Amino acid sequence: MASNKAETTAQVYDLREALLREQANNHPWNSGETWNDADIHGEASEEFDALMSCTAPLIEKDWGKRHMPTRGWRSKAKTWSKWLDDTLTWHREDDRKDGAGYVFGTSANDERKAENMRGMVAIGLDIEPEQPLDDVINRCKASGLAIVLYTSHNHGRITDCEAVDTILKHGGEVTTETVRAYLRSKGAYSEDFISQCILTNSHADIDGKIQAVWSCPPLQKMRAIALFKEPVDVTALDPSPKRGQEVWANKVRGLAQILGVRIDPVATDPSRILYIAKHRPGSDWYCAVFRGRPVQWNDIPEVAKGVDNPFLQAAGGKGGSTIPDVTTSTGIDVTAPYRRYGKRWMLADMLSDSHVAKSEGSDRLHVECPFSDEHTSESGPTSTTVWNAGETERGFAKVLCQHSCKDRYHTVDYVARWIEDGVIEPAWLEDPSFMIGAPDQTGPFEELTPAELEEEQTAQSEQARHFEELAEEIDKTAPWTEIEDFCKRIHAAGADKTAQVNVAAIIAKNTNHTRPDVKAVFKELDGAARKVQAGEGPEGILTTAPAPDQTQYAADAVRTANEKAPFLFEYMEEPTIVRRGRIKSLDRPGKRHALGRVTVFQKPKGEDELQHVYPPYDVVDDLFSSDLSDFCLPLRGAVDTPFFEADGTLVTANGYHAGSQMYLDSDLELDRVNRAPSAEEAHKAARYIVEECLADFPLGGLTRLEIMEQAFTSGVPAVANSLAFILLPFARNMIHGPTPGHIINKPAPGTGAGFLVDVCTTIGSGMPAPALAMPTKSEELAKTLSAALLDGEPVIFFDNINHEMDSAELASAMTAPETGYKTRILGKSQTALVQIMASWAFAANTLTMSSELLRRSILIDLDRKSVDPAKYVPEGGWRHKDVREWTREHRAELVHACLTIIQHWVVEGMQRSEDTLASFENWAGVMGGILKASGVPGFMGNQPELIGLSDGRDDELAGVVQAIADAMHGEESARLYVGSKTDKETMEGKFGLFDILHAMDDTPRLDQWGYAVDRVSGEIRYENTRKAGVRFKAAAKRTYGVKLGGVPYTARFEQEHDTSANAKCYRLELTPA
Repeated sequence: MASNKAETTAQVYDLREALLREQANNHPWNSGETWNDADIHGEASEEFDALMSCTAPLIEKDWGKRHMPTRGWRSKAKTWSKWLDDTLTWHREDDRKDGAGYVFGTSANDERKAENMRGMVAIGLDIEPEQPLDDVINRCKASGLAIVLYTSHNHGRITDCEAVDTILKHGGEVTTETVRAYLRSKGAYSEDFISQCILTNSHADIDGKIQAVWSCPPLQKMRAIALFKEPVDVTALDPSPKRGQEVWANKVRGLAQILGVRIDPVATDPSRILYIAKHRPGSDWYCAVFRGRPVQWNDIPEVAKGVDNPFLQAAGGKGGSTIPDVTTSTGIDVTAPYRRYGKRWMLADMLSDSHVAKSEGSDRLHVECPFSDEHTSESGPTSTTVWNAGETERGFAKVLCQHSCKDRYHTVDYVARWIEDGVIEPAWLEDPSFMIGAPDQTGPFEELTPAELEEEQTAQSEQARHFEELAEEIDKTAPWTEIEDFCKRIHAAGADKTAQVNVAAIIAKNTNHTRPDVKAVFKELDGAARKVQAGEGPEGILTTAPAPDQTQYAADAVRTANEKAPFLFEYMEEPTIVRRGRIKSLDRPGKRHALGRVTVFQKPKGEDELQHVYPPYDVVDDLFSSDLSDFCLPLRGAVDTPFFEADGTLVTANGYHAGSQMYLDSDLELDRVNRAPSAEEAHKAARYIVEECLADFPLGGLTRLEIMEQAFTSGVPAVANSLAFILLPFARNMIHGPTPGHIINKPAPGTGAGFLVDVCTTIGSGMPAPALAMPTKSEELAKTLSAALLDGEPVIFFDNINHEMDSAELASAMTAPETGYKTRILGKSQTALVQIMASWAFAANTLTMSSELLRRSILIDLDRKSVDPAKYVPEGGWRHKDVREWTREHRAELVHACLTIIQHWVVEGMQRSEDTLASFENWAGVMGGILKASGVPGFMGNQPELIGLSDGRDDELAGVVQAIADAMHGEESARLYVGSKTDKETMEGKFGLFDILHAMDDTPRLDQWGYAVDRVSGEIRYENTRKAGVRFKAAAKRTYGVKLGGVPYTARFEQEHDTSANAKCYRLELTPA
C-alpha cells in the first residue's frame, strides 16, 4: 500500500512538473523569437521566468516636456511581465519623441526629484550616440543580464541642433568650430565624430526656438533598462542621503562599465524619466529583450564621475574635465603653467633622480605616491606611474596612482606636492629643457615659454635686418625682374608682414618703383602660398561660374588626381576612400572633404581679392549624383596584407592595383619571400602555423600531441580546413566565384571557437574579425550583411549563434557569382551590386542549420572532451600563454609563412586538386591544391559530419508531403489549396493544406510558415495563408519521395489556377519510383 501511495505521489509530482514546464514554454518570452516588437535573446531560464513574475512599482506618466508637472508622480505596481507586455516590448511610430515615459522607482512625496526617490527597481541607461547598435546588442548578450534595449526617437538622424545661446558660450559667433567646441565640452563624442560635424544653419527657427543646426554622422541612440529582482532604496545606500545619491550614480556608471558602453551623465539621476520606445515614420528602429539574470546590486562596481569617460580625462586624476586651481603653500600657481605647457612637460624627466623603476622602451617612471599617507591600504614604492608629454593617449603629461588617489587628485595636485617636497624646482615648470620641442602651431597646453618667445623674436629681428640689408643693395639700375626674384627669395625664406613692408619702403626709396608695386608682388606670393597650404590641385574656379562648369571642373580635378595618386573609389556604387586598410564610405561632408583635397573654389571678395572656400554643396551633390565611374576608380576590396593576383603574382607594393582592383595599405615589415620556395620550405611553413597557432585548440577533438602526429600524416580535416581559412585572404583573387562558410562548431561554451577565429583572422588582416550577432529576422540579417559588405570587412564572422540558421538571404550571398551580389544600401531604397571578397565564418555551440546553408559550408570541429572546457589546462601547459597576443607579435613571420606556402604552389604550376564542393568547385580546387602542395592532407575530410548539423527541416517537409499524398492519393480530381476547407469541399476533392497539417499525429512547427501556439492548450495552429503560401510555393518546386501501400513513388506538385474560386491550387503528380 505504501509503495502504491509513493508511486502515486511521484506521478502527481511528475505531472505537476510537466504542467509547470508547459506553462513556462507558453510565456510570451519563451514561445517564439519575438515578443511583440522585441527580439528575444538568451536562453530560456527559470531565473528569468521568476523575475517576470516579480512586482515592480514604476512611475508612469504621459506628459510632454513642456507640460511636465513637479507633483503627482505616483507609482503603479505591476509584474515585470505585465510592464513589458503592455509597453516596453513595443516600438511605436510617432513624429514626436516625448509623451509616455517611466521613472523606475517610487517617490516619497510624489515629487520627481533625486532626493525623493526610494525603491528603485531598474537602472535606465541613455547610451551615447557613437556606439554601433550591433556592438551594444553583443555587449548586452555577453553580460548575461536581464535587459530591455531599444533605439530612441533620434536614432539614425544625421543632423543635430542646440540653442544658439548655448553654442555662443563657446565662441563669439555660431560657426562650425564653435559647434565642435560645444560638442567637445559635452565629453560624449570622439574627435573623429566631432570632425565630421559641419554647421548647416546658424539660426534656424525650430519649435519657436532659435537653434544652430549641423550635419553629423548617423546618431546611434539607444536606451537600456537593466531589471532588478529586489528594489533598492537610494536613501539607504549611505548614512548620508546625499552621499546615497552619489553611490547610486557611481553604480549606474559601474553598470555602464560592465556593459562596455558610454552613457549620458543625466542617466545617473535616479529620477530620470525614460520615454517609451518610438521611431520616426520610415526610420530604422530596434527593440530587444535579453533573457538574463536579474541585476544584483552588490555585483555592480562603483565608478566615480569622469573615470568612465575617456573624452573627459585630460591627464587623469579627479575623473572630470575641470582642471583644479592648485597653488602651493608658498603661493606658486601650478594650474596656470599646466594650462600653458601640459602637453609639453617632460614630467618623468623632472623626477628622474627620484624614480624607482623605468619602463623599458618608454619614458614613464614608477615612483612612490606623494600622498601615500592617505592610502587606505599598504602601497609599494612603484604604485604611481608618471608619463612625459606625448607618451599618453591624449598627449598630456600624466600621473596615475593605483590607489584611491586616482579619484581625488589631478596631475597638478601631484606637481604642487612635489614642489613643496623639494623634488621639483618651480623654475622647471617654464624651463624649455624640461619640455618636448616647440610645436609648429601653438595652442592650449602647447604654448611657447618666455625664453622661447624671446629667442623667436630675436631670430625674427635678425632675419628682418638681414632682409633689409640685402634690399639696400638694390638700386635704380636693377631691372624689375631682379626685384621680383628678390621678393620671391625672401618670401620663401619666411619674410613676415613687417619685413615685407620695410623691404618695400627701402626698394621704393632706392629705385623708381613705388611701394604698392612691391607690395603687390608680396600679395600675389601670399595668395599662392595659401593655395598650396589648402592642397590645391588643378587651377581653381570661381563660385560664380555657371553651375555645369563647376561640376565639370570638379570631375576633371578628381579624375586628374586619381590618375596621379588614386584616392577616390567606387565600391558598392558608393564613393569611398581607403583608410588604414579599410574601406570607408563617404557621407555628404566626407564627399565635400574629399573634393576639397583636389579642387580650389574661389569666392570674389572685395576688389581684386578672392577667398578660398569649401566646395559648394550644390556642386558636391551634383557631382556625386552623376556616373561615379566617370571619375572614381573601381574597387573590389582593401587589405592591409600582401596578396596574390589572379595570375599568381605576389603584390607587396602599397597603393591601388588596377589589375585586381584591390588597394593594399600595409605597414607590415616582411622578409623577402623566396620566389621559388621548395616543397620542404612550404611544408615547414605550414607546420610552423599549425604548431604555433593551431595545435592548442582541440581541433577534431584531438590533443596537441595527436594533432602534431596526424596533421601531416593521416590528416586532420579540422586542421586542414583551419589552414584553408587562414590562407584564403591571401589567395582570394586567384579564386573565381564564391567561397564557402567556415563552421566552427563545438559541444560546449569555453572550447575556444571565437578564440580560434581571432587567431586565424589576425594573421590575415592584422586584427580579429569583428564578431556579429546573427539576427533572427530576415530583414535585420539583410541589414547586417549590407553593413558588413559596405565596410569591406575581409571576414564576415557571426559568433555565438543561439538559434537555428536558415536564411535565403545569407545562402544567396554565400553563392553570389563573380559578377556580384545585389544588396540594399542602408538608409536608401536603392540596391547596389558588390563583388564579395570576404571570407565567411560561423561559430556556435552545437550549431543547427538548414541543408541549404550546410552545403555551402565546411566544418572546423572543436571538442575539448572536458566537463568544463574553459578551465582545461593541457599537460605541460599551453604553447603560448596568450596565443592571440603571440600571433599579433609574430604576425610578420606568420604572414611570411602563408605567402611561402602559396608561392610554392604558384611556381609548381598552380595545379588544382580534385577536391570538389558543389557551387564552390573553383575554391575547392585552388585551396586543395595549395594544401596538397605543402603536404597537408585531410582537406574537407569531415564533410559527412555536417549532416549531423542539419535542422531536419527537409525531413519535416518530407513528412508533410507524405501526409498530403496519403490524403489525396486515389482522388483523380484532387487539388490542394493553402488554407482550410469545409468537409463538403474536401468531399469534392478540394483539400486544405492547413487541415492536413492539423490532422498529422504531431503537427510540425514549420519555420516562417506563420503558425501560432495556443497559450492554454499548446496546440499549433496554421492560419496565415500569405506566409504559408510563400513557403509552400518554394517547397512545391522540389521532388519528394513517398510510400503508398509500401510502394515507393516520386511526388511533384504542379501549380494551377481555380477559375471558379479565383485561387491558386496544386495538383499532386505521383510516379512509381
